[in-house]
Amino acid sequence: LRSLDSKLCAERKLELLREPNYN
Repeated sequence: LRSLDSKLCAERKLELLREPNYN
């Protein structure tokens, strides 16, 4: 389950990086 949580965290991180108003 921890690996899944880590995957979700990574996906969320990528989503934030994708957003134009990240800064």
